[in-house]
Amino acid sequence: MQEEIPYQHGDFNAHSTSWGYENNNQDGDEVETWLESKHLTLIHNAKLPKSFHSARWKRGYNPDLACVSSDIASRTEKEVLDPIPHTQHRPIAITVRSALQATTVPFRRRFNLRKADWLSFQQEIEHSISNIPPFPNNYSNFTDLVKRSARRHIPRGCQTQYIPGLSETSSDLLKAYYEEYNKDPFSSTTMELGETLISEVGEERRKVWKEMIENTNMTNNSRKAWATIRRLGEDHTTPPIITTVTANSVASQQVANGRNQNRRQPTGEHHRTVVSDQPQPASPLTKPFDIEELETAMGKLKPGKAAGFDDILAEMIQHLGPNAKTWLLEMLNT
Repeated sequence: MQEEIPYQHGDFNAHSTSWGYENNNQDGDEVETWLESKHLTLIHNAKLPKSFHSARWKRGYNPDLACVSSDIASRTEKEVLDPIPHTQHRPIAITVRSALQATTVPFRRRFNLRKADWLSFQQEIEHSISNIPPFPNNYSNFTDLVKRSARRHIPRGCQTQYIPGLSETSSDLLKAYYEEYNKDPFSSTTMELGETLISEVGEERRKVWKEMIENTNMTNNSRKAWATIRRLGEDHTTPPIITTVTANSVASQQVANGRNQNRRQPTGEHHRTVVSDQPQPASPLTKPFDIEELETAMGKLKPGKAAGFDDILAEMIQHLGPNAKTWLLEMLNT
């Protein structure tokens, strides 16, 4: 909704306490009084470009005031478009959104590990792992087996549009609101449904927030607590890391590392290496891995981390059965 305002050519001063000229003269007070009597709200954003650029004075002005009803002011956005060719004016677009906007995220499939059927996942791998010889060249076949079993027994998907705090009751109310909104966005029925919908969703969000704050502590789940603290912080950007290491110092260090500090000059004498016939004791670095070492390494994997180059999550490795663990052990010792 946009009405014509009886307002002379002038500039809107966003830093003044009321609307009018830069000097906040009587005309600005009259415009403010007129807006209040008509229950209108001025839509203005000081960060937007000026809607009129004077070629004579070499500066921009805002002679056009866009006003909407106070009922929809919170859902209205003003946009100053590109300049009209061969003129000094820019068109103004007013967009009125619906009462509730869904958050749009890019489509990307993710495993829902909370709803995974780990028993069926393990049984399928245990049944098929015997058909793969335990050699390093067959590791890609092993990863394909794990991925195929994960796709069958671990739900995955992506919800591109999501509204936080939307319950079953508010979902039915949202459908009714969209039906009325498509008929007439500015009708009284649409306005009432929108206000009721915002109230219910806001109450559900406050309830979820209260439960999260009450159940979050540093003792049981410090990672969740620190993630909440970071989201509440004002600065969401990571400060740049400034290093004092130069490219010349890196190159000098690489040259120094390539030199053999213990190199001796040849003396012309050749020493014969004596090889003993006695069996040498096995080194801990060369002996085969055992099942206890494998299970210890698997137990140290941290869940909730990103997958490696083979796209296998730590949770999938930790839920392997005895046959799959034996296959991994033989493959590593080969």
